[in-house]
Amino acid sequence: MSPFVDLTQVKGLEPLPDGTYTAEIVEAKEGSSQAGHPKIDLQWTIISPAEHAGRRIFDILSFHPDALFRTKATLVGLGFDGSFKGEISTEQMIGRKALLTVSTEVSTQTDPDGNPYPPRNRVKKVRAISAKK
Repeated sequence: MSPFVDLTQVKGLEPLPDGTYTAEIVEAKEGSSQAGHPKIDLQWTIISPAEHAGRRIFDILSFHPDALFRTKATLVGLGFDGSFKGEISTEQMIGRKALLTVSTEVSTQTDPDGNPYPPRNRVKKVRAISAKK
């Protein structure tokens, strides 16, 4: 039997409410920005609160000189010492947990058909789990 779907009943994926979440990095992939600067694409899975457990959040660690302040804050939130020097591998990122402050970003851009892109979550801050919520 072929699968059946009623597209009129399919709900879009709503962004998470703005707030603080405990999350774990489940995927990290090295790459380059459009300008050629190194980056690591991160995929986080929400651990708590329970009603959002399993949801995914995407973030980018940029190694562009003007973005290193945010990269440093993220790495320190993940447990790296603030005086760390050296290469960062994706293997070092997988499994690390932190508190994420998440907000919703409304896009002003449209897709090729002229439809606005839906709102999406943005990681605003990464803090150590030991930090106060």
